[in-house]
Amino acid sequence: MRTYRSGFLFFQQLTLTGRLFLLMVFLAGTQASGAGRSVVLSRPDPLMIPVKCRVDTGGGILPLHNFSLTVLLKENTVYLKWLAENEMNTEKFITQRSLDGAVFTDMGSTLPAGPMNILTEYNAADDIQPVTTGIVYYRVKAEDNRGNYAYSNVVPVRLIRVNGFRFWPNPFESGITLSYTAANATSIRVEIYDNGGRQVKLQEFSVNRGMNQLSITGVAALSHGLYHLRITDLVTNEISVGKITK
Repeated sequence: MRTYRSGFLFFQQLTLTGRLFLLMVFLAGTQASGAGRSVVLSRPDPLMIPVKCRVDTGGGILPLHNFSLTVLLKENTVYLKWLAENEMNTEKFITQRSLDGAVFTDMGSTLPAGPMNILTEYNAADDIQPVTTGIVYYRVKAEDNRGNYAYSNVVPVRLIRVNGFRFWPNPFESGITLSYTAANATSIRVEIYDNGGRQVKLQEFSVNRGMNQLSITGVAALSHGLYHLRITDLVTNEISVGKITK
């Protein structure tokens, strides 16, 4: 103990230059004494090595093709029809509805049933009688067993007849005149469905901003009864509906 203490006191009394000289001598002796030695490092424990893992947070691209949604409003029910192809790894389809176009809620799910590379049609229905908003938005979410998902297109449905269009005569005989007011120049698709949901007429128009008067032809041969008129803005995808009889 006295030897260490005296050495420590001696080291304190040295000048800075002397301290550096002693340190260099000590390091040189250490390197010389270690010459010829081989150092063997033990293999690290694999459990202690940080492993980079890929975390799947969902939203991956599914191998679906032609994943598209169309809707039809009839009375108080919205009928959804979507198409899908190449459903490999798809676990379920979830139909969703939104009242503001931003927040969607699940309505139900459908199991995939289509074979590979075959375009398959799926159907669902939504009772909108309790809905009080003017527009309802729909989409379908496809999800696989790993949490990856993909969305179809969003389709808005206008539940309240707007002043933007009107048609006459009602009942009609050989033709229908449609008055359509557009906020901007666009293209529209006019469809007529019978009361059984079958499409009996399809006609497209290019319209200008403001009021447009259009003629729907080729309806003279239709049977007498109730029909549903649907107008789709091909730019905004907004849908307006009405009823007409013959």
